[in-house]
Amino acid sequence: MSLMIPKLKLNTGSQKSSLMKDQFDKHHGTKPKHFSVNESVYAKVFERNAWSWKPATVVQRQGRVVYMVRLNDGRERVVHANQLKLRVEQTDECKDELWTTTMFDIFEVPLPQETSTPMSVTTPTFATPSREQQQQGLSMQQGHQSRAQARMPSSAQFSQRSQQHQSPGVVPVRRGNRVRKPVNRYDPSN
Repeated sequence: MSLMIPKLKLNTGSQKSSLMKDQFDKHHGTKPKHFSVNESVYAKVFERNAWSWKPATVVQRQGRVVYMVRLNDGRERVVHANQLKLRVEQTDECKDELWTTTMFDIFEVPLPQETSTPMSVTTPTFATPSREQQQQGLSMQQGHQSRAQARMPSSAQFSQRSQQHQSPGVVPVRRGNRVRKPVNRYDPSN
């Protein structure tokens, strides 16, 4: 009797679920994982109440996403593809080069190949008033202001002296010049 009644809905459920799966995979960025036999991998192993990644080799594929792996200590485990990572062996030279470039990047030091001259360390020097200027400031506080102003150097002389004390590599500190409005904490409109 089922042969006489036509099927109007031909697997629309499976088509709908495949569309949903495709959208989910696209949104979450899933990538298919396929491992072949004798491929070097890292297997996620639960031991002593903690997860760790151990080097292993794929022995066989048991299902679509389940693999039998052999750990380096000889134990065999059945693991899901989510618990496997591809293992790429690096030579010792690559590891050393990666470590040095990473350290140079962290501390923002140029690589030895990039610098042709050795780096010199300079310490910044700041312009401080000379003993003469300090004494003039003290006499200004103690004596008459008019007499103290006569002994005080002009602004041109002061800037010339400060340039002598500063090294050419020192950059002056930039300060903000925005005038900030004080907060009125007792305003009832706030």
